Amino acid sequence: MTIPVDPAFAFLALVVCADAAAVAAFFAGRARRRSTERARLRARRLASAILAGAAVSSGRSRRDEAFVRRKKWIFLEETANIADAVVLSDGQRRSLAGLLVRCRVPGRLVRGLRSANRHIRARAAAALAFFRTRPVLALLVKALEVERSYPVKILLAAALAESGDPAVVPTIIDTLKGSPERYQRAVRGIVAEYGDGLDEILPVLTSRPEKEIQMLLIHQAGRNCCPLIEQYVERLSRSADLDVARAAFRVLATVRAGALDHPRYLSHDDFLVRNLAAESLGRLPRTESLALLFEHMDDPVIRKSAALAVTALIRARPHFLKIVMHRCLNERRPNARRVLADVLANFTDYIMGKLHGDDEELAGKVLRALVRHGKTNEIINFLNRNTDVEIETKALALLRAILEKSGSLAGDFLCYLDGRIAGELGIDAAPPSGERPARRERPNRPLLAFFLFVGALLAPAVCLVAAFFDSRTGPAGALPLFLRSFN
Repeated sequence: MTIPVDPAFAFLALVVCADAAAVAAFFAGRARRRSTERARLRARRLASAILAGAAVSSGRSRRDEAFVRRKKWIFLEETANIADAVVLSDGQRRSLAGLLVRCRVPGRLVRGLRSANRHIRARAAAALAFFRTRPVLALLVKALEVERSYPVKILLAAALAESGDPAVVPTIIDTLKGSPERYQRAVRGIVAEYGDGLDEILPVLTSRPEKEIQMLLIHQAGRNCCPLIEQYVERLSRSADLDVARAAFRVLATVRAGALDHPRYLSHDDFLVRNLAAESLGRLPRTESLALLFEHMDDPVIRKSAALAVTALIRARPHFLKIVMHRCLNERRPNARRVLADVLANFTDYIMGKLHGDDEELAGKVLRALVRHGKTNEIINFLNRNTDVEIETKALALLRAILEKSGSLAGDFLCYLDGRIAGELGIDAAPPSGERPARRERPNRPLLAFFLFVGALLAPAVCLVAAFFDSRTGPAGALPLFLRSFN
C-alpha cells in the first residue's frame, strides 16, 4: 500500500533540507577557515622562532614536530613567505632543514615530485628549494629533465637556482629548446641572478645554435656585457633570423653605442635597426651625432626616432639648441624642416627667452617658422604663464606681424590665449552665438505604467490562474505550480 505524498509537503521538505545543508556547509566552511588561520598563525610563529634561533624544550619540540607532520604544506608556505621577505643565512637554513628532516618532510616532497597531479609537483618543487644538499639537487635536476608542465618547470628551475651552484645552469638552459616565450622570460630572470658566475660556461653556451639560447645570451649581455659575449652579440646582429638580429642590435645600440658604424646602420634595410641606430645617437652628445641625424632627418621611417634623439642631445648639451635653430631655418627639405620644428617646439620657453638678447633676430625667425608649422599651442601656453613684461611685449609685436599676413591663425589665439593678452594682441572676441536650450526629457508615463502593470500584476495573475486550473489537489497543489511557472 503506497501512502500518497502531498506535492506541496514534498516541495517544502526539499526546501528545508536544502536550507539545512546550506547552513551546515556555511558553518563547516567557517570552522575550516578558522582552523586554517590558527594553523597558519602557529606555523608563522614556529618558523620565526626557528629562524631566530630560539631554544625550544624537548616536549615543545615534539609537539611542534607533530604539528609540522600534520600541516607540512601550511608550514612550508609560511616559511616561504618569511624567506621572501628576508635573506636566510646558512645557519637558519640548516636549522629549518633539520626540523624538516626530523619530520620526514623531504621524503614526502620527493614522492610529491613523482605525483600525477601537477599542483602537487609544483608545491613539492617550491618546498625543496630549502634543501641545498647534493642528493636533493640531483633529484631536482632529474625532475626538471622529465617535467612537461612549464609552470612546474619554472618552480623546479627556481629551486635549483636557489642553491647558487653554477653546475645546474646548463640543465636549466637545456630546457629552453622549443619552450614558449613565457617560460623563456622566466628562465632569463633566473639565470640573470648568477651574474659573473656564468663566465666559466660562456664559451660552451656561445657555440649553441638554438634560437632560445641565443636570445638568453643576448638578454644576459644587456645586464652584464663581458668582452666575449659582446663579440658574440655583435656576430648575432648579422644573423639571418630577424628576431635574433634585432634583439642583438638593440643590446649593441645600448651598451656599445659609441662603437657602432652609424652611417651604415642608418641606411640598413630593416626599419627597426635604423630606428635603434638613430635612438642610440641620442646617447652620444657630440656634434657628429647631430650631423648624422640632420642628414637622415627626412627619412620617413626614422623621423620620430631622429626627433627624440635630437631632443635628447639638446637636453644633454643645451648649446646644441642654437645649432638646431640655424639648421631649421636653412633646411630646404620640407619633411626635415617639419621634424626640426617638432623638436624646437619642445624648447619654446628657451626660444622665447632669447627675444631680449643677442639672439633676438634668430629667435624671432624661429618663432615665425614654428607658427607656420602650426606650433601655436606651445606659444600660447608660454604667453599664458609668462611674467616677463619685456618678453611679452616683443612676442606680441612679433605675433601681430604674423597675424597681419595670416589672419586665419587668429582663431587659435582667440580660443586659448588669455583674454588680456588677446586684447593687447588686437584680436576682437567673436560675438557669442545663441545657445540652444537644454533638451528636456519627457518620459512616456502611460507606456511606463503599462509595463509596470504587466510585470507586477498581469504576469503573476496569469500564472496563478493557470496553476489553479491545472492543479488536481486544490489550492495546496496550485502553489508549487505557480512558483514553477512564474520562475
